[in-house]
Amino acid sequence: MIEKIQKNSLAIISVLAICVGIYLVFNWGEIPALQRVTSILFICVSIHTWEEKLFGFEELNETNMDSNAKVDSGIGYIMLLLLTVYVGIVPLFFTNQIWLATSILILGFVEVLAHTAAIRMKKNNKGLIHGIYNAGMATAYTILPLCSIWGFYVMNQEGLFSWANVSLGLLNLFVPLIVAQAIAVKSSGASYGVFLKNTISSMRKKK
Repeated sequence: MIEKIQKNSLAIISVLAICVGIYLVFNWGEIPALQRVTSILFICVSIHTWEEKLFGFEELNETNMDSNAKVDSGIGYIMLLLLTVYVGIVPLFFTNQIWLATSILILGFVEVLAHTAAIRMKKNNKGLIHGIYNAGMATAYTILPLCSIWGFYVMNQEGLFSWANVSLGLLNLFVPLIVAQAIAVKSSGASYGVFLKNTISSMRKKK
């Protein structure tokens, strides 16, 4: 069962995105404005995961593992699936909990930072993708932050914005994200501490 989920994790995300899209189209007038944005952003996140998968974003993570560790991309994509469903789908069922919707809006900006950091990492770990591009960068720099900006604009217009919601949204995003990343790294036989140390070191190295 787990192997099937590993193999089809991106397909599952895609099916969920299609279902969300269909629900959005037929219930647009009944869905709160903020949840419309988060629904669209969830669809964009699914597109982003495909871009990362097709162009090999896990190669960047592999360069920061222990030398004897092997990346288990299957576990990684299961963690990605669970995190994406939690951050993207759950807010649709709890429309009164604004902090839940805030998490995926923050994710749109986090992806920009992550892929900007990946540029630095790639410059110091040769042999990945030629040029400045890294897998997932196109969508991370375009549709994701644009949807996030739109979402925060809607929040402000609807009188829903508060720093308390932003703070809770940050916790709601980063706690599961760190746990998911740690599980994915440790399942590869690597030390999460070493992974973080190597990642930071990779970004700090001079060209």
